[in-house]
Amino acid sequence: MARHTKSGLDYFALDTDFFDDERLYALEDEFGPQGQIVAIRLLCMIYHKGYFLEWTRLTAAKMLRQMASLTPETLETIVGRLTEWGFFDRSLFEAHSVLTSELIQARYFEAARKRKQPQQTPPYLLIGPPPAATTEAAAPKTPAAGKDFDALLTEATAQPDWVGAIARNLKLSRQDVTHRLVTDFRQHCLREGKTHIDLSDFKSHFNRWSAQQLKPTNATAKNDKRQPDNQFRPSGNLASRLPVEPSCGLKRRPDSQG
Repeated sequence: MARHTKSGLDYFALDTDFFDDERLYALEDEFGPQGQIVAIRLLCMIYHKGYFLEWTRLTAAKMLRQMASLTPETLETIVGRLTEWGFFDRSLFEAHSVLTSELIQARYFEAARKRKQPQQTPPYLLIGPPPAATTEAAAPKTPAAGKDFDALLTEATAQPDWVGAIARNLKLSRQDVTHRLVTDFRQHCLREGKTHIDLSDFKSHFNRWSAQQLKPTNATAKNDKRQPDNQFRPSGNLASRLPVEPSCGLKRRPDSQG
């Protein structure tokens, strides 16, 4: 069974100067605090369902159950005042018994702009059709295309300070940097499928890659250091039986005759 799409809001904005509205002052003068409470409750009922409320006997009965001290006559009079004074749209209420306004609809569609909007035009609209911001927001962003490698290389190597800094750091000649190292870097980019959006990206990538190329060289140089002579050296009788090489400065003793 398909899941029902929620149409109402969990909360709505209430201006800090809401009670400074002269229409709410008039409600309080005529009906006391109940008049303002009815106005707020009606807004809650509207936004809970969406952006309009069909004012029926059942809707009125629900309001009366929530406010026990309110009489049906007083409730209908308050709703009449709110539509008469423009708090709700008067023409739409008189034609369809619907409570809504341009401000209510604008705030609702702004809050629900990320939702998927129905293909059919929503009913009782007092403003233009809701914006299709959801489709635009969901559209995947196109990644920036990389610039040509040779164009970036030409631009980078044309900066002698940058080439010189690379050569000094790696202890290479400028020619080694602009020829041998760049060739290896090109092959690396092709293998990894790496592209560069601008010169700064190209130079930054080259600097990181070239620094990593230096690490194996240092490790190799460290391993190439001459180690102490730890070869096996015979001792005892075995040593006395070994012939002495002439290079040591001693003459070999002639074999004794029996």
